[in-house]
Amino acid sequence: MPLLKIRGVDLEFPFNPYKCQEDYMSRVIQCLQEKKNGILESPTGTGKTLCLLCSTLGWRQAYVADQQLQSIRKSDNNDMFTDGYGKELSEQLYGAAAGGWGESQEGMLMDKPRVIYASRTHSQLSQAVQQLKDTTYRPKVSIIGSREQLCIHPEVSSQQNNNTMVHMCRAKVGARTCHFYNKVDEKRNEKDFTESILDIEDLVKLGQKHKACPYYMARELKTTADIIFMPYNYLLDPKSRKTHGVELRGNILVFDEAHNVEKMCEESVSFDFTSYDLASCVNETSKLLEKNVEAENVNQQFNTESSVCDFDSAELYQLKALFLILEEAIDEIPMSTDGSGVTKSGSFIYELLSRAQLTFDTYTQALDLLEKIISFLTNSPTGAFTKTTGLQKFSDILKIVFSNDSGQSSNQLMAMMSKYYKVHIHEENFNKKKTERNDLWTSNAKSEKKHGKTLSCWCFSPGFSMRDLAAQEVRSIILTSGTLSPLESFTSGMQINFPIKLENPHVIEQHQMLVSIVTKGPNGVALNSSYERRSCVNYIQSLGNAIGKY
Repeated sequence: MPLLKIRGVDLEFPFNPYKCQEDYMSRVIQCLQEKKNGILESPTGTGKTLCLLCSTLGWRQAYVADQQLQSIRKSDNNDMFTDGYGKELSEQLYGAAAGGWGESQEGMLMDKPRVIYASRTHSQLSQAVQQLKDTTYRPKVSIIGSREQLCIHPEVSSQQNNNTMVHMCRAKVGARTCHFYNKVDEKRNEKDFTESILDIEDLVKLGQKHKACPYYMARELKTTADIIFMPYNYLLDPKSRKTHGVELRGNILVFDEAHNVEKMCEESVSFDFTSYDLASCVNETSKLLEKNVEAENVNQQFNTESSVCDFDSAELYQLKALFLILEEAIDEIPMSTDGSGVTKSGSFIYELLSRAQLTFDTYTQALDLLEKIISFLTNSPTGAFTKTTGLQKFSDILKIVFSNDSGQSSNQLMAMMSKYYKVHIHEENFNKKKTERNDLWTSNAKSEKKHGKTLSCWCFSPGFSMRDLAAQEVRSIILTSGTLSPLESFTSGMQINFPIKLENPHVIEQHQMLVSIVTKGPNGVALNSSYERRSCVNYIQSLGNAIGKY
């Protein structure tokens, strides 16, 4: 493979690169050397993914080598680096890694930034993994996926609801009753897992072969990985980042196919909470409360203390009261006469939740209780409780509203919500699922005469999520795609600085292209592709002959 030197970094590339590919890799390396963010546009077909992988891994290889060299130089035996070849090697490595920052390496020894490579879908990630296999680079790799994609436990993987799957899995793992999970520690050092570049399908096949859980194996591999592949909603959503243990500090974030990032940034921190969701919360809590009271009465009657859950009826009463107060608070919001609903500032969500005694000081107690209840209902041995959707959704809402990974004060977070969010409340159309909703709402008689309302909290700035990422002290954020123009408009929405930009031309130049209109095929039949003609045999034959001849 050709060996390239770009900005002092030696790169191995599968073939001689085009000029636009060299320019692209140069900008990627500049981002990494200067610890700056970059937004890079290069047309489809110009090999962005291959360029990204070779440039980031090539730079990382030089950077780690420089850190190791600096460590040796600080030891007693460092004479070999003061003159001759040793000195030249030291200077070359430092130049490749640091790019002339002029920054002191003190306190940075053995700093090994990881590459977090994100794309929109797992199929796109699988393509990136396949391209990595075509290079000479052999980093330690992990690919993060969901239980739906990775679980091989027959009972858990057969669940239709993702939340049920999550909590059932956690319960089995906590009780050590999943033999696939129990095998992870034993198999995590197997060469099949540690010395191979694996995509989702590879990981599942190896998990089945070794009888070891692919989901938790991926998390184990992540702890030592040089490059981690994941869908970018896992990276943008603070809840998913926490769930998957994604560490951002000092690491390199690469968003491929980034033309979808804006929408995902907003959707990952927005929510809609319908009257049906709230009714489900009341219904699920009421059922559990009834069962819990029965159990407590039996314990009192026979003077026993047996319990199958780690929460009591008093906590369930409080939670049910919370939901009913929130329901009443939403019902009391006056609607517009034209039926369009009302829109308020984003900070209104805190005012609304405070009516139910949910504040920055108290929400963690409610969140802990919700997690306990969801886990219990999901894994109830009687199988009586299967609906936890409403409770799970409310739990997710609390995490969104009160999330503070960036370390801001509550006042700062409220100001951010006021600036970038809108709360919208509107009456629902009861034509859909009318019977089901009315049955559930009978838990609160006052609601029967009222239209249900949906509470929406929408983020209108992709910069809200992007600023949160930047606040985690990442090394560089690189956004790249074939269609990002106009760059100025795109970057302004992200609300973080992108000093390094590139708008690449295509690899095919103008003299290599011919654009013309062909009206007839070689046999003289008109090439009319209208709906009426597209299935005509003469047309199909004429089109085929034209393609074959010209």
